[in-house]
Amino acid sequence: MHSGEPGASTVVARLVDVLFVQAIRTYLSQSPARGGSWLRALVDPQIGRALSLIHEQPDAPWTVQALAERVAMSRSAFSARFRELVEEPPLTYLTRWRMARAARMLHQTDENISVVAARVGYEAEAAFSKAFKRWNGLAPGEYRRRHRLSRNGRSGNGRSGAIIEAP
Repeated sequence: MHSGEPGASTVVARLVDVLFVQAIRTYLSQSPARGGSWLRALVDPQIGRALSLIHEQPDAPWTVQALAERVAMSRSAFSARFRELVEEPPLTYLTRWRMARAARMLHQTDENISVVAARVGYEAEAAFSKAFKRWNGLAPGEYRRRHRLSRNGRSGNGRSGAIIEAP
């Protein structure tokens, strides 16, 4: 794959996510002491698979029912086990993951906000903008502008220039 090919950066980003999850799973399966709750969730056969699905396909129209079906669990059992291991409900985790990915895309690319919205599962840019602002406190365009300023070595209105990391 060449860096100039259409979609190459998206393919690489997704492969990195999958490899990261697999590396942690391998480490935890060989380690006698289990890590934190999120790490325990990765080695759980069903919840780990659900996390992989969320990470691999953040743009999919996920519901608790759809995730539960994909990992062969009832909706209620899936929701309870996910909450126990990840320490938050499935859709809350999904939203945080989507917003963190969107923040990274806004910071690192020049893609139109509607494209970023679609890549993290939002059909409507307005719905994405509202969710992003609720998550971060800034509208997507303002977030991008401030991070461009901080990237160029200038302050962005007193706010931190740090990128919020994905869960």
